[in-house]
Amino acid sequence: MLPLIMAACAAAGAVAGVLTTQAVNEKDRQAVKRYEKVNTELINSRDKLQQRYYELSNRSQKQIKDLNLKLAESEMEKDALHLAVRLQNELISLMESIDKNPSLEILVQFKEAVVLTNYVLKQLNENSISISQDYFSRNLVRVDRGDEYSKERLTHFMSVLMSSEQDIVTSLLGEVQNKIFSQQYTKVEKNNTKKVNTLESDTEIAKTRNTSHDINHPRKMWHAKNYVNKNKTSIEFYLL
Repeated sequence: MLPLIMAACAAAGAVAGVLTTQAVNEKDRQAVKRYEKVNTELINSRDKLQQRYYELSNRSQKQIKDLNLKLAESEMEKDALHLAVRLQNELISLMESIDKNPSLEILVQFKEAVVLTNYVLKQLNENSISISQDYFSRNLVRVDRGDEYSKERLTHFMSVLMSSEQDIVTSLLGEVQNKIFSQQYTKVEKNNTKKVNTLESDTEIAKTRNTSHDINHPRKMWHAKNYVNKNKTSIEFYLL
């Protein structure tokens, strides 16, 4: 289940990236508004799917049995399928827009998005998006040579465009997996820090309460001495 959910989340993020870049290059304001709207919807869908996976994976074995694990996974798979079909439709729609004014950056983003989306569709036994290598080669020739990229970035772009689908999937899923595990680790660390701070606070409160009954505590000695000075005939200690 994890590879599928990771791939679906990665694909949604990749398509959202294409939409963002295309919106920047788009002159039609209505088209820009649509790209931004779809981008937001895809990111929300991705985050919800990812959150559901986290919640399911963090439950105890007893809770999982009570919730019926197979049913929960089935529901997540349906959500992943719905998201993948939405991504498929958006990518097919974007092909014509990219064709009008291709750039090296958006071609690379588009290929990554197509590869990831196809990976998810194949995992779900659905038809993949059929885009030939010729589409990228043809548009690569038409790219504006005036765009300036660093040598490292240009090398990366060309590497993606020339790489096999399997190599792209392996690389991108590795990045996503590291990001997800990093987010989970950060969340655990924050929870642990919160627990430690709470424990230290409780310990300090306990120490304060214990100290309040100690007549040798500096503040209690001060009150005792004052009492003695005013009542020389008797010596008694009182506590606040």
